Amino acid sequence: MARSQGIPARFEIGFPLPPDKHSAEIAGYHCWSDFYVDGKEWIPVDISEAWKHPEKRDYFFGSHDVNRVQFSMGRDLRLSPPQEGKPLNYFVYPTWKWMGGNTRMCL
Repeated sequence: MARSQGIPARFEIGFPLPPDKHSAEIAGYHCWSDFYVDGKEWIPVDISEAWKHPEKRDYFFGSHDVNRVQFSMGRDLRLSPPQEGKPLNYFVYPTWKWMGGNTRMCL
C-alpha cells in the first residue's frame, strides 16, 4: 500500500523467537515491513504484532522487538551465484547446487 502512494517500502521475513522460552520449535515464519521517510531513514512497522498486542501498538509503529531473526528482505530474490529457474519468493531455507540443479532443504 505504501508503494502505491509513492512511499518507499520493503518487505522482510524471518522467524519469531518466543520471549519466554529458551528452546522450542518455531511454528512458522513472520513478516514485517519498513517504510522510508526522508531525513528519518527506514521506519519499522509490524502491524500483526501490534494487532496481537494492542497495548504495544505505538511501539510496533517505529520499533521492532529483539525476539525475531531476519532471513531475507524483498521478494523475487536472485542468489549469488544465481539459482536456476524463477526468482525465490523469499529466502529462509538453505539452497545449494547439486549435480547441476538447485536443491532446497526444509528444516
